[in-house]
Amino acid sequence: SPCILLFGGFNGSARFGDCWKWNLNHGGWSKVPGAGGGEGDPPFPSPRSGAALATREDKPFRAYLFGGSYHDGVKAVYMHDLWEYNHKKDKWRELTGYGALPTPRRGASLSVVGRRCFLFGGHSEGYFLNHYNISAPAPNKRASVGWQSVPPGVTEVPPPRTICGSVAINQCLYIYGGFDGRRRLRDFWKYTIRPQDIPPEEDEEAGGGEEGEGLHSAVTTTIETGGEGGATTTTSSETTTTTTTTKTTKTITTSEEIIEDGEVVKSEKTETTEKAEEEKTDDKKKEDDADKK
Repeated sequence: SPCILLFGGFNGSARFGDCWKWNLNHGGWSKVPGAGGGEGDPPFPSPRSGAALATREDKPFRAYLFGGSYHDGVKAVYMHDLWEYNHKKDKWRELTGYGALPTPRRGASLSVVGRRCFLFGGHSEGYFLNHYNISAPAPNKRASVGWQSVPPGVTEVPPPRTICGSVAINQCLYIYGGFDGRRRLRDFWKYTIRPQDIPPEEDEEAGGGEEGEGLHSAVTTTIETGGEGGATTTTSSETTTTTTTTKTTKTITTSEEIIEDGEVVKSEKTETTEKAEEEKTDDKKKEDDADKK
């Protein structure tokens, strides 16, 4: 069922590490199991406030949580971990990051487009941020993501800020308002996602299985062979040459079923190859063959 996801927060004296869901169809809150932190407990984000949380539009049963902060008794500690929540399984897992890791922060905005997280703004250690960081799943690596800053070519960016509104619509990211440390903002910005920001997606399930869950695949192959003939005739003053072309088409269809993380993913790939063979016959050759007989 569709739901609203709530994680953590601060009540003025303590930071929370619990996770709750509000059922949009029937109403009512339910608590996501976990958050014990003890040996044998399932993975779960630690208590924090100011974390960024967003869901995947094409897969609403996945949500992503980034960063936030907690207090160690002396000072604020800023975080830059990334977690993925599977709504169907009621489970969290941490995604190990590599590459240009984002600065630890709280109050950032997070939007998810496809399988990429777009992180903007926030503040850390007394300063405010205003650049995008983009995460992408690592191909053939379990629970890993690679981070990068927005590629060169983006010259105009919003001023630094925290706790701003952010939403992704039709391959565009929109930023509104926020706080820059001195005043509350009311400006509105649009960032158009470019092809280099989201390259062609890798196989989502490749190497992405959770620990203790297997990756199973079944492959069936069908081969069909057909013939198609065609002839052209070219005439000159001395010799008539007849060329006959035979084209053989081979179609290979591969159907693959992948079962992982409790989901079934099917894909088909069809490859067609053609081979053309030519047979030429001219009047001179026919005459030579007749003399030999």
